[in-house]
Amino acid sequence: WPVYTPSVKVRASPGTPGGSRAMHVRRRPRGAMLAAVAVIAAPQLAAADGACESPSEVFLSVEVIEARVPNSDIGSRSDPYCEVSAGGYTNRTVTLDNDNQPDFDEMLELGCLDPTTSTIAVHCYDEDVLTSDDLLIDEEIGPETWWADGTAENGALYHLGDDYDADDPIYVDVRVQWLGGGADEDDAPFSGTLAPTEMPTPHPSALPTSSVPTLTAAPTLPPPPPEPSSAPTVVPSSAPTV
Repeated sequence: WPVYTPSVKVRASPGTPGGSRAMHVRRRPRGAMLAAVAVIAAPQLAAADGACESPSEVFLSVEVIEARVPNSDIGSRSDPYCEVSAGGYTNRTVTLDNDNQPDFDEMLELGCLDPTTSTIAVHCYDEDVLTSDDLLIDEEIGPETWWADGTAENGALYHLGDDYDADDPIYVDVRVQWLGGGADEDDAPFSGTLAPTEMPTPHPSALPTSSVPTLTAAPTLPPPPPEPSSAPTVVPSSAPTV
């Protein structure tokens, strides 16, 4: 069983100053093998406005992006899946067969929980048919890290495990985001539904007050004068000579 002492970092989002910064994440005791008992709790649905019933709770979602896992099978690669738990909820990804470098890209919705006391546990297993599933990765993100009294970044990317440039690194990358708890709408996960945008109706006072000039009827022109008739030419008669 490989033994590693991973460091935990938070990768800053693009454009965020400061780059990667080390984070302290409490680790649970490690075991060589654990049975994968998936108790999937039905998540408490958020209200229509994206908030939970209690204003002190948030609706938590964790996106499992990718992982690098050790080989646990003989004659083939591992068949990994990852399981995320927090606040009494548990959800898991699909199993990717024969893949030690799985790219899950799967969003796992958990439910409404108290962010000040909820630890996010991330476990990755090798799925077996005849024996118990082998534990490959065992990581935790405490509320002091992902929530930090409401000051943590909503949608932050957490790198859990070995550094990327380590020899045969073992790690999992997850993104933590939530609805409620005063989260900005721009930071909230996209719900997949776009509301139609209504065009504003101008206020009557904004309309121009000048009226359009009213067209009047064209003036009636007098009839043209009659053409002068040609007067007969008077030929004077010659007076008789006395």
